Amino acid sequence: MLHFSAHTATPQRPPDAPRAVPSKAVAWMVRFFLIFVVPWFGIAVTCTTVFTLVGGPIWDDWILDARGVKTTARAYRVELTSMRHNRRTYRRIHARFKDPSGKQHHVSYITLKQREISAGKNHGVFAVEYDPQNPSRNRVRGNTASLFGKWVLLPLGVALALAIPLFLLLRARSRQRRTYRNGEPVLGRVERVKRTSGRQNNRPVMRVHYVFESPAGDTINGTVETLEPPPVGTPLWVLFDRDNPRRNVAALPLPGAR
Repeated sequence: MLHFSAHTATPQRPPDAPRAVPSKAVAWMVRFFLIFVVPWFGIAVTCTTVFTLVGGPIWDDWILDARGVKTTARAYRVELTSMRHNRRTYRRIHARFKDPSGKQHHVSYITLKQREISAGKNHGVFAVEYDPQNPSRNRVRGNTASLFGKWVLLPLGVALALAIPLFLLLRARSRQRRTYRNGEPVLGRVERVKRTSGRQNNRPVMRVHYVFESPAGDTINGTVETLEPPPVGTPLWVLFDRDNPRRNVAALPLPGAR
């Protein structure tokens, strides 16, 4: 059983559930990493989407690798593009090929190779691959169907790598908010205060370690980060999940906070 000094004032009891959830009810580290992860995840998803919409989906190449049919196409036009590399302008070569039914299809690709550009201007023949189930999905052999090719995997990989920590952070945020909104109030006590490596507004973030007693009589530990930690021994209200008291949050504002 927890004991409190007779000279220590008991803070005001939290409102009954369901109660409003202040933004600071979510752990500081969760909020900090969400601020970092969410923008980068958004940038990675945006880049992947733009690359896919502008350059075509990379899975077109995967499908062609799996079931592409080889044939030849004859060039009929060469045009300038707005893309440049080392002061040289890319050319887009347009060509046509026929499927086994005799239906004509279009294929195009960009290149800087003078030999291919000359062949295109002379209506040369190019080796191509197409998807028999969707002939509009095609490519010139040795090139990619998607403009950016495997480069689209870079932002996609970043997005996938960030998806796991983002999911865990959002789950932790949701759990802490739910515990604060519907948690059972119990009086706890500050056990110790420890400085963290984090800073906010040029002030160190302090981690307050507290204890409280569960309905079963077990002593449960918890932490909360703050810029204004209450002294050791100060009573504070804790909100806990009755089904799992180890899921708990400190009720705000903390004693002595301005």
